[in-house]
Amino acid sequence: MTSLELNAPSIATPARPQGTRCEFEAVYETHYAGVASLIFARTGRRDVTLDLTSEVFLSAWRHWANFSRRGVPVEFWLLRIAGNRVRSWARAERRRLARERRRAIDPGASAEAPSREQLARDAFLTLGVREQEILSLHYFRGLGVRHIAEALGIAEGTVKSRLSRARESLARALARHDGTEHGDEP
Repeated sequence: MTSLELNAPSIATPARPQGTRCEFEAVYETHYAGVASLIFARTGRRDVTLDLTSEVFLSAWRHWANFSRRGVPVEFWLLRIAGNRVRSWARAERRRLARERRRAIDPGASAEAPSREQLARDAFLTLGVREQEILSLHYFRGLGVRHIAEALGIAEGTVKSRLSRARESLARALARHDGTEHGDEP
């Protein structure tokens, strides 16, 4: 995996009351690395991670005045915004890849064997965005079922069932990418 600098770059926030600005800057510095690492885990691309993380905090800043009424921990609110941004990116990325597949690809292009890490990332990216989201929050952010439920605003039972289905989907996708479907093994 490509390394990713997770230190929060300095920000210049637009003029707002000083208390609000200082409060948001503290949230930004505290949560930047966690948001960026979740996005990187889902996209695998440094450039996309930096762009989407910026979008997450810009959106949070724009809605900061309304946040306190939500009753959700700020980390979970930011992770929800991040999940929405990644889902939008993933949809656009799928459309882009579909357009590329429809175009004629040069058959003489060099086809270097992908690494095991790349195969795993490719398998992960074939999952639906909800499956990616639930696996990312659990395995990359280390959140438990209760915290995932809170972050996504869904029931704990829903988290458990989504995690189970996502694990099964990932296992099938890995088998396809490895070339060993479940029935292919001796």
